[in-house]
Amino acid sequence: MRRSALLIAFVVAACNGAAPSATPGPSGTPKPHATPSIMEPVGTPEATPRPSTVAPSPTPDLGPATATFDIEGDPDVAGDVTFSSIRCGEPSFDNTIIDMYGTTGGGRPIRIIFLRTSNEVDLYAEYGRIKLTVSAGSGMDYTYRTYVGDEVYGFDAFGGGNADYVLTEQIPDVPGAIGKVGKVDGHVHCNNQATPGASTIVLSGNLPGAVAGRLSPVNVMCVEDAGTRSLSIIGLAKGDRPYLVSLLLAEDGVTAEISARTGPTTTYRLAGAGAVSLTRTGASVHADATLVGGGVPATVLHLAGDATCGIPFPSG
Repeated sequence: MRRSALLIAFVVAACNGAAPSATPGPSGTPKPHATPSIMEPVGTPEATPRPSTVAPSPTPDLGPATATFDIEGDPDVAGDVTFSSIRCGEPSFDNTIIDMYGTTGGGRPIRIIFLRTSNEVDLYAEYGRIKLTVSAGSGMDYTYRTYVGDEVYGFDAFGGGNADYVLTEQIPDVPGAIGKVGKVDGHVHCNNQATPGASTIVLSGNLPGAVAGRLSPVNVMCVEDAGTRSLSIIGLAKGDRPYLVSLLLAEDGVTAEISARTGPTTTYRLAGAGAVSLTRTGASVHADATLVGGGVPATVLHLAGDATCGIPFPSG
């Protein structure tokens, strides 16, 4: 399982839901007047009432996305999952997903994904699938066990879902000493992550696979960690095949990762201030990032455009 290096562990802390539309107040209607005859005095016309004004309703704060999961299984995987990152509406090669990272009750790293059962059959749109991976080690010592299930009830990539299901192990895997997962019981509420954000950022340059253009679909998230602000952008780009692109925009530089469904991830980086301008609601970028590890000729990724977070940074 490959996880983009940009998907750093964080719990998204400031996310809003969609604002309800404001309803204008009742407007008065002038009474009809008969046309006066020359034999009748003309009275003073009635004033036309002005429509009343109602201030727009404030955007409700639904709070950060939340998830609770209890796993039945061997001691190292059983118990309540502690989540470090929940991202709703995340683009992927197959579906728009809910992507969650955390640790099992026994301290094992775990990734749980909720995704649609089908992208084509509306009849099953309210159901989703679950994919759960428990891992250990890194590099040559990396091991993992993956489990799947076909019943996530009430699934909405921007809303949440519920799973209460005995999972099936997906073979082949590399289990090592990782224990076995049985039944899971959990639910996700996206809350403030109901809005994915938007991006006009265009990718260009001498890129592998002729990757170019805007990302679509795209998810833009304002991230604040220990007083440091950045934008995390994930989306799909067109080339000789679909490519998944992850961008991290910060005032001290830009990092980009581009990957196809199979094969290595290509990383580009630009260090230094001046390429990114952050605002409370998003960022503008104009940058030339170079391939990490170099190469001849030099491969340069050019980024230009604006991005707006689904939920802005906290004020201040």
